[in-house]
Amino acid sequence: ESTYLPVPIAQSPTAGAIVLLGGDVGLPLAPRISSEIGGNRTLHAFRLYTAKKSILIVISGGNVFPQPGVEPESFYTAELLKEWGVPSDAILIEGSSRNTYENAIETKKLLKARQIDKILLVTSAFHMPRAIATFRTVGINTIPSPSNYSIVSYSRPTILEWVPSLGNLGRIQAVIREKLGILVYRYRGWIV
Repeated sequence: ESTYLPVPIAQSPTAGAIVLLGGDVGLPLAPRISSEIGGNRTLHAFRLYTAKKSILIVISGGNVFPQPGVEPESFYTAELLKEWGVPSDAILIEGSSRNTYENAIETKKLLKARQIDKILLVTSAFHMPRAIATFRTVGINTIPSPSNYSIVSYSRPTILEWVPSLGNLGRIQAVIREKLGILVYRYRGWIV
């Protein structure tokens, strides 16, 4: 997470689009009215938009396992942004991608059609190294705008660093997933 440190919204540059990657809003198992936010990617993209860092939010994220009656995750994220006051014409949905590589490929098509050459990429700080490498490898001028930091710096007794916890087990799982993801993406040539 320390690879791409947080940047205050006011100090973030402007770009042609804010690209928000999926993974933040829970998909419904049954029809529902409101969405569940798992982290704060969506809120971060909303704050960038309201600070006029771009006039367009591209939401990229489909369903890894499509199911009848379930819209792509990007649809539910767009509904949440609309509830917060973002106009429909400021939101572009990419709902066919199933992984970070497909996010980049499908988003590039949308950006090219709109002649957008620079983006602010919003994803979790943990996922940002793989995401930014993938987007840059496909040729998108990408500025990192990470969110969802899980590691915070605060003072606590050293002994607590050695006490096992479920939270730390979850972090280890996430580390292994990202490191394996980077290896697989390099092997496939999806990142350089």
